[in-house]
Order: sequence, then C-alpha cells, then structure tokens
Amino acid sequence: MSAALPGAGVSVRLWGARSDAPATGEGRQGATTRRLGRDPRAWVRRAQSFAVVRFHEVWPGIDVVHRGEAGGLRYDFELAE
Repeated sequence: MSAALPGAGVSVRLWGARSDAPATGEGRQGATTRRLGRDPRAWVRRAQSFAVVRFHEVWPGIDVVHRGEAGGLRYDFELAE
C-alpha cells in the first residue's frame, strides 16, 4: 500500500538485535508536535525529524539505516569493514 495515513506509525522488530542501540539522525528536516489526547503532559513537543536515522551496532559490526524514499520507507543493513 502506498497511501499516506495521518497518524500512522511503523514498528520494526529485528530478532536478536540490541534493543538499546544508539540512534543518530542525519539531514534534519524540522520539528513536529504530536498531541496525544487532551492532556498536554502526554504531548510530544518539538520532536526532531530527519531524512535518515541510523541505529549503530544493532548486531556486532552492523548498522541499520532507515530513510524515507519515494513516499515510502527504506532500510539498509550496513556492514563494517
């Protein structure tokens, strides 16, 4: 499906991967505010958005890189030399 859905999210689970892998963003796109319900304490303000998000050392020597591409989401596994 290629339709954009307001409020839609993506969840990816990688078996055996580190759940605490550090992430960095590249190509800052701006910031957004997400209001979850009526309670302002649950709102997320000024959340950074990036063109590329890299999860470092998800497995030893392997990074996972997520990027938006042509209206969809692409991910690559990058291997250390």
